[in-house]
Amino acid sequence: MASAPVQKAQEYIQQHFQEPLTVDGIAASVSLSRYYFSRLFKKETGFAPHEYLLDVRLRNSKQLLTETSLSVEQVAFQCGFASAAHFIRAFKKDTLVTPSAFRKYFDPIGFR
Repeated sequence: MASAPVQKAQEYIQQHFQEPLTVDGIAASVSLSRYYFSRLFKKETGFAPHEYLLDVRLRNSKQLLTETSLSVEQVAFQCGFASAAHFIRAFKKDTLVTPSAFRKYFDPIGFR
């Protein structure tokens, strides 16, 4: 079970992932120094804080891609990515396909 600061940080990330977040800001939200917070978070979750944030953003983007007709750019910005290009690179690195291909794969009609 994670410590109270790590649990609070995870909740904070879940609630604010659409916003431009930094490790400094997340650490400040739980009243810890950046360095101590980063070590504690990694020790307890297995993820660096920025990796966890990216994972939350990507999971939410997958949901938006499959459940909405928002453009890839709109999905990127709603999930907190600074640009569509950054989103596409991160998404492809994680899933090995582009967001558009992912959406087509999960479209009930399938590839057209």
